[in-house]
Amino acid sequence: MGSKLNQNALPISMLALKTPASQLPSDYDFGTGTVALDPEAATGIHDYVWRHPSSPSLQSTIKCLILDTPSADAQSQSTSHQNFFGIQGKDDEADDIENRALIELAYFANVDEGYYFGVITPPRFETNAVATGVYLYPLEETDM
Repeated sequence: MGSKLNQNALPISMLALKTPASQLPSDYDFGTGTVALDPEAATGIHDYVWRHPSSPSLQSTIKCLILDTPSADAQSQSTSHQNFFGIQGKDDEADDIENRALIELAYFANVDEGYYFGVITPPRFETNAVATGVYLYPLEETDM
């Protein structure tokens, strides 16, 4: 997973994964059986550390994962959620849950592969699930 991410000279703290779900209409009823994030991929994202190519002491981790699917997990499972947040077992504390965010059901129809600066509009109240806006600004020249 890290080879493409490591090519960037800027720290990476947010990762957006675009699947074929982004080609569906924004009001599509997903129902059951939608694409989910593999639990091992969620662990890899949790454990990933970006290091600056010329100064490995400068590093960052992925603190925000944005998906275009209704959930990181297949129906009635939470393994990918737990792995991304660093929760080892049902009764375990997450290692850094307060410093991570998972955004699901993002709509990426007009977003091309590339590097972006992301801005998330936070809610004005504290909760564990809320609708939010995600704005992506390209860091490279595009034909947009």
